[in-house]
Amino acid sequence: MICGCWPTGHFHLLVGPRLEGDLSQFMRWLTVTHTQRWHAHHRTAGTGHLYQGRFKSFPVQSDEHFLT
Repeated sequence: MICGCWPTGHFHLLVGPRLEGDLSQFMRWLTVTHTQRWHAHHRTAGTGHLYQGRFKSFPVQSDEHFLT
């Protein structure tokens, strides 16, 4: 399951990986693909990083946390 929200400057995803390691593989694919497309669209290839650091993941602990 993937749900998303893209505020200015960052994004939020709610992702449910099926197997160990799936989250890291998906996030690597997502950020690499997005970075390549961003630089191609803005003609800024080779000018630097688009993301400042590795993604952060927090387990959803309750329905209230999910809804927030």
